[in-house]
Amino acid sequence: MQKLRKHFANAIGILAKNLTKKQVAIISVIALAFVALFHDFFKALTGVTLLFLLGAFSTFYKKKLEGFGAIGFELVTFTTTIAGVAFGPLAGAMFGFATALSSVLISKDVGVTTPVFLLATAIAGGLAHPLSALFSIVQLGIMLVLFSTATILVFTFLFYRDAEIRAAGMLGILTNLAVNYIFFSYLAKPILAIIA
Repeated sequence: MQKLRKHFANAIGILAKNLTKKQVAIISVIALAFVALFHDFFKALTGVTLLFLLGAFSTFYKKKLEGFGAIGFELVTFTTTIAGVAFGPLAGAMFGFATALSSVLISKDVGVTTPVFLLATAIAGGLAHPLSALFSIVQLGIMLVLFSTATILVFTFLFYRDAEIRAAGMLGILTNLAVNYIFFSYLAKPILAIIA
């Protein structure tokens, strides 16, 4: 394997030494043309990757905060809404489902409401693009966060009878809503301008 690497490095070195300035210019123009042609693809790929990581790991950190007695928040619906608005209903639904599933698996937060969370997030991602024509990004984001959390809250109240769990759930929802409002108000438009 090391011999192969050495031969490859030698071949690249020989090629680089034998290139004329004209050939370097031609290769540079081709490379720039390639970047220009596929700029939107790279921009979208980078944007989706960053949104995915932000959404998927936000639930992990939410659980960490809750472990210290603090009320956490998640950004799965925020990132799903941005992806849905930027890339359309199908991409939004797929992104929402994948991000929600990853966040649940990373945070090990699997429970009776997990299927509802996955479905609600996929629906939010699918609705984001069509509804973006009717509402501002802040209104849309808050509506989808409310839809997602209300759906999960209904199932939480059905499965958990403990008043303390219900109270903590309501406090968590209010905190999550407030943090998501701030994110939608100040970050949604700049992120959409970058990735869309």
